[in-house]
Amino acid sequence: MKIKIAAVIVVLFLASVFGLMIYDMSEMEPSEMILCSSNEGSIFIPSKLCKYYMFNHRNIKKDVETLESGMGLAFILNGKDITDKYKLAEYYLLNGIDINGVNHYGTANLLPLHSAVLFNNIKNVRFLLKHGAATNIKPPSIDLTPLGLALALQKEQPAVDRREIIQALKNHQK
Repeated sequence: MKIKIAAVIVVLFLASVFGLMIYDMSEMEPSEMILCSSNEGSIFIPSKLCKYYMFNHRNIKKDVETLESGMGLAFILNGKDITDKYKLAEYYLLNGIDINGVNHYGTANLLPLHSAVLFNNIKNVRFLLKHGAATNIKPPSIDLTPLGLALALQKEQPAVDRREIIQALKNHQK
């Protein structure tokens, strides 16, 4: 009898913990959910559970709107510790996030392609170009296209080699 009672208590405890995890995930901001799925951000929910919940049970339209009013696609692409960031970025792109959306965090107001150029991240540049990022638009904060920004940064900071990015942007414009 004692074993049955102990088993029931364990099952109820585990069900309560699982229920609390589901509730927590339903209340998370998209950025927290992304960090949770990457096992980052001091969130004590297994990353696989967060990924499953994010891809299958979140209100993706609401998440896209929230991300676009904040850091946008740049949050995912510029995250150093975000696991499968390109898969996540593709998921959000397929669900309507603007590839040319402004990052409203801070005062820079840069577009994702401009951020990739600024951070000298050729992988992000290639990803964005592959998925249709515009190369002829300028963010509200600077009067430069991504190529113009890359050329200006290369001139100002010759020690930081951006030639590969410059070439990728030039090739894409052809």
